[in-house]
Amino acid sequence: MKEMAKSGAFKDKNDSKDKSENSSQNENNEDSDIEDELATLLGMRCAVYHTHTWGGQPSLHNAMVSSAVPRQDDDQFTDLQVRVLFTHPTHQEMLPCPFFLNGECKFSDEQCRYSHGAVVQLSNLKEAIEPNYANIKIGSRILLKLKPPDDEDMSVVKKSTEKYHLWHRGVVKGVDVEKKSCVAKLEQNIKTGDKRKSAS
Repeated sequence: MKEMAKSGAFKDKNDSKDKSENSSQNENNEDSDIEDELATLLGMRCAVYHTHTWGGQPSLHNAMVSSAVPRQDDDQFTDLQVRVLFTHPTHQEMLPCPFFLNGECKFSDEQCRYSHGAVVQLSNLKEAIEPNYANIKIGSRILLKLKPPDDEDMSVVKKSTEKYHLWHRGVVKGVDVEKKSCVAKLEQNIKTGDKRKSAS
């Protein structure tokens, strides 16, 4: 019988059972290896492209991997996905939702005014953009945060404190090398020049 089984003329039920058990064990091992590898990504700093809700060109923003998106059975050959949170949110839609982070948000990803994280393909993660303070000079465009009033409760993001949690675009107006500080003006307040007169 063993000789027949070796030649393929006879299949032993136990052999096929062992093979199926081995293949399922291999699949389980592969899945656990992938899960272990994904677990090492949690907290990793990266950069991802983000398109704002109103449209426009995608722009690169620093983010952090917060979780791995579970794979469905039918997408085993597609790219793995992760959920990222923006570390320097510039708009309300990018601000991490504090209730979601605590598992208490009653809104869906689409309905919440804040971010539950952007789902990104693993292959689309870029290296985090490191700031280069040595290159800061007058006229440099930077991201800055507004200093909240001392009596403002900043523990939870709310509409009244959003501007203090967001990063704003600004232009450097002065640099003090000794104090390692600079003076910047918010970009929104920069005059863009005279309005063009329409020809009549």
